[in-house]
Amino acid sequence: MVPLGWFLLRAPRQLSAKFEKKARIQEAWLDKVEKAVGEIDVQSDDVVVLRATLQRQEALSADVAAHDDRVGAAAALGEELLAEKYNVDKVGTGL
Repeated sequence: MVPLGWFLLRAPRQLSAKFEKKARIQEAWLDKVEKAVGEIDVQSDDVVVLRATLQRQEALSADVAAHDDRVGAAAALGEELLAEKYNVDKVGTGL
């Protein structure tokens, strides 16, 4: 039989690993969104270009809205780790 203490020590490690994975995914996505936003050009006088730019901006806005739950889930895991006072220095070490 596995002692209860083992489970209590294991849970924060699993939460930490889950948080790190979610955070890495969201950071990579955010980098792509920031790059896409930086490439938007609204200085054109061409109506066709401006319409395409508007459609691209609307698509980015929809993508950001769709990721709201995922970012919230990662933040909630981080808050749970902080609430449990899990040693943040151990995050990423596999301990």
